[in-house]
Amino acid sequence: MVISVKKTMHTRFLALVLSAVLLLPALAGCSKKTGAEKDLAYPIDGEPVCLDPQIAADETAKLVTGNCFEGLVRLDESGAIVPGAAQRWDVSADGRTYTFHLREGMKWHIADSDELEELLGKGKTIDTTLNAEDFAFGLKRAVLPERGMASAKALYAIENAQAVHRGTARSDQLGVRVVNASTLEIRLARADSAFLYALTLPMSMPCDEAFFLATSGRYGLERKYLICNGPFYLSKWNHDKSLLLKKNPDYQGETTVSPATVSLYINTDGQSRLDKLLEGRYDAALLEQGQAHALDERSGITTQEIPNITWSICFNAGNALLKNGNLRIALCQGLNRSALEPASGLTAEAQGFVPASCMLGSTSYREQAGAVGRLAYNADEARRRWESGLDALGQKSATLTILCAQEHADMIRKLIQTWQGALGITLILRLEAVDRAELRTRLEKGDYEIAFAPVTASGSSAVEFLSQFASAASGNLLNYSSEAYNKIISSMNMAASRQLIQLCKQAETHLIQNGLVYPLYAESSFFAMAQNVSGIVYHTLDGTVRFLKGERLDS
Repeated sequence: MVISVKKTMHTRFLALVLSAVLLLPALAGCSKKTGAEKDLAYPIDGEPVCLDPQIAADETAKLVTGNCFEGLVRLDESGAIVPGAAQRWDVSADGRTYTFHLREGMKWHIADSDELEELLGKGKTIDTTLNAEDFAFGLKRAVLPERGMASAKALYAIENAQAVHRGTARSDQLGVRVVNASTLEIRLARADSAFLYALTLPMSMPCDEAFFLATSGRYGLERKYLICNGPFYLSKWNHDKSLLLKKNPDYQGETTVSPATVSLYINTDGQSRLDKLLEGRYDAALLEQGQAHALDERSGITTQEIPNITWSICFNAGNALLKNGNLRIALCQGLNRSALEPASGLTAEAQGFVPASCMLGSTSYREQAGAVGRLAYNADEARRRWESGLDALGQKSATLTILCAQEHADMIRKLIQTWQGALGITLILRLEAVDRAELRTRLEKGDYEIAFAPVTASGSSAVEFLSQFASAASGNLLNYSSEAYNKIISSMNMAASRQLIQLCKQAETHLIQNGLVYPLYAESSFFAMAQNVSGIVYHTLDGTVRFLKGERLDS
């Protein structure tokens, strides 16, 4: 682990993430009197699409489900696997069979019995006992082919999981067996050191089949269509404004729940988040790099770095011109990086396309794989490829627009100069500078030709990050389709750990060498917490925040 520490009053820690958890400890000097049972407040990026754990895809949904549900195992503050709903487990000698023994007396929490009766019908109810069947049903739902979730790949170590997800095997053929109400057996196709970490993700959470069926396809779409087994339950969902989590009185975990409530306020304005954090209206927040660096020593804020962004030149392979690989590669070879003057805050050179926060197993992929080089600057070769690409398209010149954030416009103008110098008058380049919100929207829609884009990995594994650029993946930023790349991604599904590093590096290299991306700079988000708050944990494994032990200290 490489850690650089700047000692100021607010104590900013800078670190490359090599564990699954970033914990912000309370600063010395606070009162020892704790604020258990107090309310906490935290800003979120937006409205969750759906709170069904098996399909929770956006960051807010993962955060809510990560606090309202508990899997067989969970991560503690240090990133270690500890008992969750399972009080213990046994592993066979060959590492392929896990037997989980559940805690006694676990129950589903129902927020409103009247709403449940309305849902089920007058006089009807469900058995609220939480048992092994609920975990088996949840795991089977997670890999159903109709889900189409890329995250399901994290469960491919389970026997027949890949086949079920591809629709070539039935869900009852999944390597999951209910031994009895308190015992669940999971059989793996191969020993996998990362398997237990996969069980901490939202998709591995339990699901009560009777309640799920009663919702008639509305599971997780409203508060009344959700029952929880975690440290909190969803008490209120004020759409487009806030969500309220309350301490679950039926929680039977091995640790106690500290806060009485957690208020989640939808707030996408970075400056507003910072202001409210400084005012004490928020107890913690995720900040942009510039905001974190602007904090002065009187702020009373502790920040910890999450290196989860790679600023890259991205080429939209769905564009009529940029489908041509020679044109893309020519642009990469014609980029003279030494001539660029980095914009403010973009000083760290990217070591590859995959952000440093991405994990492989329980450690950083970037640390295991090392740097992956870009295409080298070669003006002569760039011009040759450019002319070849134009000839193939039957064109004499090409006009392309580069999309970027307003604060990066001067740097991109310099980039345009280097391209013009290398490729000449047959390349016509236009600059379109927009605010960050519009940049994000345009990228999500694929509405760009070339973009200087912040490619973010919020808690994803390296495999999940790279899988999103496969042909069939939803949200493929690059609009890229390649059988060769698909084959690499497919090979990852059943690869042993030692092979997985090389396959990930091969996939990353493929994207770079084929001119889909040109990584330039690494940037970080910063998880910030008020000085009088302790116990709130940011998990890099899934990019969510856990409030289980969050406390506000009395001044």
